[in-house]
Amino acid sequence: MKGSEPPAPLPQCLAILILRVLHFTQEDVISNLHCAKLTVVEVERWFKELPLQEAESLCGDPSLRDKANKIISEIDAEEEKIDLPTAMSVGKLSKEDILCHYKGSEYLESKAQKPAGIDPAVAKAKEEHLTEVRSLIEQLKTALVTPQIHDVWLGIVSPIHAIESDPLFRSLKKHLPSKILWKDYSSYNKKMTQYLVSYNSLSKEISEIVGKWPGVKEVTRDAARPILAQISRKVQGEEPKAYEFGKSLLAGSDDEYLIVYGGVYPGPHVLLAKDTVPCRELYQTLSNEVLAGKPAADLITLFSELKDLGQKICDYLQKILLMRDYINYTCGLC
Repeated sequence: MKGSEPPAPLPQCLAILILRVLHFTQEDVISNLHCAKLTVVEVERWFKELPLQEAESLCGDPSLRDKANKIISEIDAEEEKIDLPTAMSVGKLSKEDILCHYKGSEYLESKAQKPAGIDPAVAKAKEEHLTEVRSLIEQLKTALVTPQIHDVWLGIVSPIHAIESDPLFRSLKKHLPSKILWKDYSSYNKKMTQYLVSYNSLSKEISEIVGKWPGVKEVTRDAARPILAQISRKVQGEEPKAYEFGKSLLAGSDDEYLIVYGGVYPGPHVLLAKDTVPCRELYQTLSNEVLAGKPAADLITLFSELKDLGQKICDYLQKILLMRDYINYTCGLC
């Protein structure tokens, strides 16, 4: 090799590059290969600066590849963090995959001369398909924003439901073959379902309690909103905000309405009642009990977990969009 000296033995360098291309995080590579973080960083920097011809020679050396694969195959399969199916599939990774990942534009430009005989219609169709794949990745990234507790409503479905209903979604997994990504996505999906179920359950429970108070003839669907808005304030590290109560007569009714303002969600929220004073006291007491209860704590925990996990997946998808990794893999529609 005529380039600068590698920061580690060549087989280990190649093993690091392979795992990184397979979407192992730097932390996973450090843990699995028992190397220093600086080594991983320097290996990737060294390879990116390596002349293209030397990089192709390194990736295409059968002996080095066998040694690198052996290093990866010796990873302890019992460690929970290891994506074993991905590690087992390293043999399918081509030198082109590695070169596209680290030297994308330079490598693609070197291969810019297209072989004769490619049907222009086929080439255009493939280009349009990759544009659709990219658009779906962008939509998924946008949909992974966890709704604030006060922005949820009864009957709401997961924001990613519409993405999964797209016929192209199944093919997306072929273009993004990272088991770590889809494991995180599956976890996010399950937690989002728990989050929405927990919200609906707590909201209905509050409405049912209010409906049993003396003097209450009817409870609107917004009855729980001010209390749920207070939970949102707790998520944001803010103190609960005092409620403001009012009375109103609605057209066509002789009954007196109790109006509740409060939290971060705009009011009014209306409870239908004839005797409003006891309801005010009962509502404040109920709010205090809910805020101190386990269902509210569970809802806050789920929101925090979803926010962190969603951000992790979004960061990963953003990196994929920037590096255009999805063009390196094919699906049944390609």
